Amino acid sequence: MIRDGRLIQFRQQAVRRYIANSWYSCELLDEIIPCALERCSVLHNRLGEAEIVAPLVSLPERVEARRVMMVGNIRKALKGYDTALAAAAICKERGLPVECHIAGRGDDLAQFETIRKSYGLESTVHYAREVANPDSFIRRCNVFLLTSRVEGMSNALLEAMNLGFPRISTRVGDVARFATDPRHLRIVPNNAPTAIADALTSFLTNWPEACAMGGRARVSPLYGNSAEASWRPVTSNQRSDLES
Repeated sequence: MIRDGRLIQFRQQAVRRYIANSWYSCELLDEIIPCALERCSVLHNRLGEAEIVAPLVSLPERVEARRVMMVGNIRKALKGYDTALAAAAICKERGLPVECHIAGRGDDLAQFETIRKSYGLESTVHYAREVANPDSFIRRCNVFLLTSRVEGMSNALLEAMNLGFPRISTRVGDVARFATDPRHLRIVPNNAPTAIADALTSFLTNWPEACAMGGRARVSPLYGNSAEASWRPVTSNQRSDLES
């Protein structure tokens, strides 16, 4: 939220360039500052060259249980882990063979543990704390889930797309701009645990299609563009925009 003093500064016509981490943020700014959008530039995260050429994850042809992976600091308000736990509880009620494995700094760990215990998820939702080797952690799972309420361009989502995981993401930041549901991933509303459970159910019902979806968003070297014209999530930082 832009406070009064800062809003006055933002509204000044002398501001030549607004820098954001998503076009979604620019559109919100344009609603309160007329013609702001035409003065916006976006700096998206991108993968490093070593990450781009990392081998695709090896997904089994058949799996008895879905191992859902989440990577991110345990921050309830921003990362939506309460939604993830509610979705896990729905999966448990439905009798779905779903496990959730989470790694990240435990900022709101006490709240997380309270919610997990209230749902009785101690045996199906596992918190690994911060991991020294995220790549090794990620590759032990077979589905990626992002429940963030606030993001620009999620590094974790980019990595999961590049590795070929079937993916579920909230409609956050510019996700809906660079990927198509259900071709590249499943996009669900914020705060919608039932939608997440439904997407996981669809993966269980049609695992071959989930695997095919996982392979459609492989980021190609150097610039982060895949062969799919609709998948162009990562651009190099536009220094000329900053300098103009």
